[in-house]
Amino acid sequence: MRILVVDDDVFTVKTLTKLLIRQNHTVDSATDGQAAWELTQLQGYDLIVLDVMLPRLDGVSLCKRLRQADYSAPILLLSGCSSNDDRVIGLDAGADDYVVKPFDWQELLARIRALLRREGAMLPAVLSWGALSLNLQTCEVYYADQLLALRPREYKLLELFLRNPNRVFSSSAILEYLWSFEDQPSEDTVRAHIKGLRQKLKAASEDDLIETIYGLGYRLKSIEKPRATNPMVPDGQTDGQTDGQTDALAELQQAIVAAWEEVKPELLDRVTLLEEVAHAIDSEITHAQWEMAIAISHQLTGTVGVYGFRQGSYLARRVEQLLQDRPLDHTQMELLKAIVADLRQELTADATVESPVSALQPRLSPTTGSAHILAIDDDPYILTTLKLVLEPWGLGLTALSDAQQVWHYLETTAPDLLLLDIAMPKLNGLAICEQVRNNARWASLPVMVLTAHTTADMVQQVFTAGADDFVTKPIVVPELVNRVMNRIERYRFWQRLTERDSLTQLPNRPKFLQDFYKLLQQSEQQSQVLSLVMLNLDLRSVNLHYEYAVGDMVLRRVADLLSQLGGVDLVSRWSGSKFALAQRGATVIEITQQLADVFALASQGLMTPTGDRFTFTIAVGSAQYPNDGETVQTLCQAAELDLLHPD
Repeated sequence: MRILVVDDDVFTVKTLTKLLIRQNHTVDSATDGQAAWELTQLQGYDLIVLDVMLPRLDGVSLCKRLRQADYSAPILLLSGCSSNDDRVIGLDAGADDYVVKPFDWQELLARIRALLRREGAMLPAVLSWGALSLNLQTCEVYYADQLLALRPREYKLLELFLRNPNRVFSSSAILEYLWSFEDQPSEDTVRAHIKGLRQKLKAASEDDLIETIYGLGYRLKSIEKPRATNPMVPDGQTDGQTDGQTDALAELQQAIVAAWEEVKPELLDRVTLLEEVAHAIDSEITHAQWEMAIAISHQLTGTVGVYGFRQGSYLARRVEQLLQDRPLDHTQMELLKAIVADLRQELTADATVESPVSALQPRLSPTTGSAHILAIDDDPYILTTLKLVLEPWGLGLTALSDAQQVWHYLETTAPDLLLLDIAMPKLNGLAICEQVRNNARWASLPVMVLTAHTTADMVQQVFTAGADDFVTKPIVVPELVNRVMNRIERYRFWQRLTERDSLTQLPNRPKFLQDFYKLLQQSEQQSQVLSLVMLNLDLRSVNLHYEYAVGDMVLRRVADLLSQLGGVDLVSRWSGSKFALAQRGATVIEITQQLADVFALASQGLMTPTGDRFTFTIAVGSAQYPNDGETVQTLCQAAELDLLHPD
């Protein structure tokens, strides 16, 4: 389990972290409410232990904010106030339990265990995969009757696989699940732990129980009818699934079958058009009709396979291949008639969705819960199916059938993943991919391509165009879900590494410029003023007389004050000792008035660890849209110039 501990008492944080790690939990920590809020936006937690009295954002307010954001993890409040009124306030804010300081460590740990049991009440007491079993209460792992001696990290790794027995985990996903943010190693460490766990499992089972999926990650190797050894789990329910998960996934399959019944008549009408072409004399068919038949067979290749008609997809591809060779001789025309007839017969059967419930388990962590996908395909049935398949996993999806509108929808939806079909009219997927890669703003956006053609030449074209991955049509639902999830996870992890300044934890300059561009567009559309303010801290004498760590302390303190400004839209560490702020609908003077605490800090000074007090100065530069510029570049240049040459 992953737990977030939030307390400004370093002793409490360190002690509780050690105790929880000994119980095989992964622990992140924060010493103020704002930092805790930011962590919850980056990572999902199974439990949050939250002190009430916190700097920057108090525990009760943070609890309310989390619940308003639909954050469902249990929250345990710690407080030095024992009155009934304080308890009521905490519980009404959304807390699940309330513990008064000073507390007994054993009681606190017992309450934590109770909340975790409540959260995972429907999980088996023993996680099993064939002869392999892991007891969550005793933390013991057996293969048949043999007790396995696993290291703590190997135990956590195996537990992760057993809780999600059909999911493929990338190395980056494993890092996020099993290591805290402050202690994340390289992916080589993950591979080393996988190797160690494999060796111990293989020594007991004489078989490799962990499977490597090339390009995706790792998962448990499939076995026949794996079952949980928990009498609470009814017969027929798969490992690690709750009744709610099983019902939800059954509903998903029913929805896909229902979608097939809805689109079936129109798809059969398309088959009728193919039949008309197949039975007509070649000379009676216009070039436009022939091209339409090729397009219809191509669409059917991708569409019908999603609904379980693998043979139908194969037949549609055969039709497309035959139609490419016009003119057809008598033998080819007869073959075309036979294949189209088989295609109709195949599609009049009931849909059998090839996406087993066990392979479609929703994720236990909301790592990608707020992710958004922009899918572009000229086949509306593919777009409908993508929505049905991906949205139950908490993924938002914007479906676009007109590829020429891609730039408008990139700006309005700001997706985490672009999903493209290759063969589209007017603008094909490879051309879009190349344009995205050559655009400074969207160059790093993950791009996944859908294609019915998997020849070596086509695969090379896909990756040459800049795509990150491709999925073949007909779509295999579990494969699509795994690939999409893994790609978004990698993107989110990369964003965390590249968009935030490591010293101050504020957004860095590239991230600020990206968001400032959006603000500028909004200001233009609504005819609003947009103000940019830059601050330059003169720390030369501080760094000269004291260690650079003292200068870093000043930067962190100023960053804390700036991040608490309620009305400012953007705050960033611009570079070195510079900070940048932006606010829409406010003048430069109005922003500057909010900086009183920052200027007071500079004039009153700070204490060094040795007890010396020092002060520093702050230079201010500013620019305002539209008076000082109408583009990001001109506004930033104006503010920098004002910083160097103030009036």
